[in-house]
Amino acid sequence: MALYTSLASLSQTAASNAADGSVDAPSTIDQQTNLLASFIAQLRDGSGFTGIGQGHLIGLRVFTTGGTYTPTTGTTSVVVTVVGGGGGGGGTAINAAGNCSAGGGGGGGGWAKKRITASFSGVTMTVGAGGAAPVGTLGSAGGTTSFGALVQATGGAGGAFGATNINTITYPGASGGAGGLGSSGDVNGSGGLGGYSLYCPSNLQISGGGGFSLIGGGGAGVSGFSTGAAGIASGSGGSGGSFGAGAGSTGAGGAGVAGLIIVEEYA
Repeated sequence: MALYTSLASLSQTAASNAADGSVDAPSTIDQQTNLLASFIAQLRDGSGFTGIGQGHLIGLRVFTTGGTYTPTTGTTSVVVTVVGGGGGGGGTAINAAGNCSAGGGGGGGGWAKKRITASFSGVTMTVGAGGAAPVGTLGSAGGTTSFGALVQATGGAGGAFGATNINTITYPGASGGAGGLGSSGDVNGSGGLGGYSLYCPSNLQISGGGGFSLIGGGGAGVSGFSTGAAGIASGSGGSGGSFGAGAGSTGAGGAGVAGLIIVEEYA
């Protein structure tokens, strides 16, 4: 029996898969057995053969803060998902007796997903912050999340300021912030639009809810004398604040949530 030295020849040569009628010396049989054991071990470990044992997932990493990306040993390609920060909900006006106000919800952060096969090691990662919770003004926008210059997603816009309403039905009231946008990905998506506030008679008002992100929903709208609810999922927006009558009172919006980066590592 010939001693085959590659997996291809071992699997594709007929003589290696059936008896050939020859008489093999013990030393030849021992060498062939050792070679077969080596092939099996390398197949098991996914090393030693180009194109064999490659392509499987070897790591799933989630980054909620920025930094420098160092791949897990053996990584040959990555699939990166970026989610921008959520926008903050809008604050409210100071109200005199008989008036009310409610802010719009912050928009959700955009997202993008991309497979990258080269030049990913050492890339600078930036995670967009959530928009701040304002008092008496419009919400702050969420920050941009990026994996170097390879793929990015902007944050959601802040919710509009809730101006004083004089006891009338008004819809929409304060507008919600627009969702962020992904770019440079194989797939790009937007975050959800922040909700609009609603004013009703008898000093009843409901603030706009926060926009959703790829990861999940934002803060729920509030009523009465309430600070807006913070976003829930990564990249989601905060809801607007709500305040009824009462001279000197203000309502703060809810904060948006920071984005994140997900890296799937493949051998």
